Amino acid sequence: MQLSRDFEAARTREIAAEAAWEAIYRRCRPRRPIPSDALRHRGWGDFDAGASLPGTTGSVWITDEEVADIQAELPGPRYLAKCGPSAIAEKHAAEMQARADEIVAAHRAWEAERIVVEEAAGLPEAEAEWDAARDAVVEIATAIREAPATTLEGYAAKARALIAAALGDEDCRELVEELAAFAPPA
Repeated sequence: MQLSRDFEAARTREIAAEAAWEAIYRRCRPRRPIPSDALRHRGWGDFDAGASLPGTTGSVWITDEEVADIQAELPGPRYLAKCGPSAIAEKHAAEMQARADEIVAAHRAWEAERIVVEEAAGLPEAEAEWDAARDAVVEIATAIREAPATTLEGYAAKARALIAAALGDEDCRELVEELAAFAPPA
């Protein structure tokens, strides 16, 4: 019973922390810097993350994930390795790498400006509070899941914890098996 009350208190804290984060984010979003044109997808005619890397979003702006892919893959050398040495391939590889370097530099500059705005608004602290609240929910939900239930109220607490903490299909299957064992024989 105490775990159930602790869980409800943790969920209330998590919901409040999420709402606080969202409010701060909405306030600081209009003040966030607009990415430079270097971070726009340019299409198939120029080296572009959308044209050259798997799993791109199709967004107008190059995403954080695409920048990470560019940094990890070094497009110029990768292109040369694929095509083999030739004057045309080397020229194209150099252009690709220059574009990749431009994207990474522009992203770093934009990110630095964005971080200043978010820090001034208190977004990192709100996110840390939300993360801590979420961790507490998961910890209590795990304790509830692992505690034996002997009453319908106990099983209801387990179900609420599993749903709210989204601990996975395996846990839900186990709860159903526990409930089945509670039923009278057929």
